[in-house]
Amino acid sequence: MNFTIEKYFDTKKVCYYTIRFEGIPHSATNLFFEKYNLSHPRDVTHIWTVIQEMGKYGARLERFRVEEDVHALPVTKNGLRLYCIRCSNETVILFDGGCKISQENYYSPEIWPVFQAMKKIERLFRERVKSHEIEYDGRYLIGQLTFSDDIE
Repeated sequence: MNFTIEKYFDTKKVCYYTIRFEGIPHSATNLFFEKYNLSHPRDVTHIWTVIQEMGKYGARLERFRVEEDVHALPVTKNGLRLYCIRCSNETVILFDGGCKISQENYYSPEIWPVFQAMKKIERLFRERVKSHEIEYDGRYLIGQLTFSDDIE
């Protein structure tokens, strides 16, 4: 499925991006928050607070849970995971997530497919950065942010 990395919102210290799949009107991040806002309000509020705090102080590595080649929020105990790519202290690409019911991702049916998709998106993104098709301009991403690669 084709997707685009697009600006989500900008703060004093961090520019946040999100993933929007072709033909879907809302970003993956918005869909995550909409899906879990009613069923997991405390967890959603906690993740949103972490994102806002990073926006004030920077997206330092210790604020993220590292899971293989991708990152997740929050670092602290929470019933949800929001997967992302921490590009730098100033740039984060937020994606999607789900309920974490096990220590191992493959035992969490909502997490496993999202985690696998995030790994593929991260690999495609890093390949474009390496080939200079995507570059950093401070905290902003410039270049070819639309992908036609199949990540399913």
